[in-house]
Amino acid sequence: MEENMSKLAIIGTGNMGYAMALAAEKKMSPDDICVADPLKEKVMGYATEFGCRCTTDNTEAAAFGKYVIVAVKVFILPGVLEQIRPVLEEALERGEEKVLIPIAAGVSIEKIKEILGEKLKNIPIVRVLPTVYAYLGCGLMSCSVADEDSRAEFEVLKDMLSEAGTFELMPENMIDLASTASGCTPAFTAMFIEAMADGMVMMGMPRTQAVDYVARGVYGGAALVLEKSRHPGEIKDAVCSPGGSTIVGVNTLEINGFRGAAMEAIHQAALKVLGKRD
Repeated sequence: MEENMSKLAIIGTGNMGYAMALAAEKKMSPDDICVADPLKEKVMGYATEFGCRCTTDNTEAAAFGKYVIVAVKVFILPGVLEQIRPVLEEALERGEEKVLIPIAAGVSIEKIKEILGEKLKNIPIVRVLPTVYAYLGCGLMSCSVADEDSRAEFEVLKDMLSEAGTFELMPENMIDLASTASGCTPAFTAMFIEAMADGMVMMGMPRTQAVDYVARGVYGGAALVLEKSRHPGEIKDAVCSPGGSTIVGVNTLEINGFRGAAMEAIHQAALKVLGKRD
């Protein structure tokens, strides 16, 4: 990345913060990245792995970067925004540009602006909801922006963190649904892989091979959808030979409510994100 590219601050060292740091260090100088977390042992791990600047002071990180990613738990987010607000206000008074990138499901841009207050009502905000597999470079980052200025900053951010995967800009009323679809699926799929592997273990296959073979099958099916644009139903029909083992297994899944359970799982997860269930 060009030497004059703006500096990046990442507040929070969980899965999402790590994925963003991993993507950033592939295109930026470590000197242009600052990671913050109250726990010293966590940030020291980042310093060792990435060679970037690290601090236990969130305000120091916010002062350092033009682009400030806040990747903390939803219930912590308001407190962190309150903490760094004076730093952002002082930067604004000096004419220094800041762009806020909150990573928090269910917290709207309007709510974030409400927390930040009147002085920061025009700060560019790019709301990003990454997936846990972003650290593999194949994540989906669901994004929404506050205004046209924020849209321009989105393009810069997309380039800065492109090694994390695909950045999709969408209306804010879709971002939480998109994040639910892409973000919850790994957990559901992992349960499916584990259950299928258990079935093969029951038939005498060693567990290591059972997990590997089932996971490869899931990966292959996903690749056909993503890379070859095959419809899931088309893939299922192609594998199901008349009178064969696969159609017998499909029938068993249907009898036991597999499709309905999957639909209801993602439905309930989406309702939770949208605040429509406890």
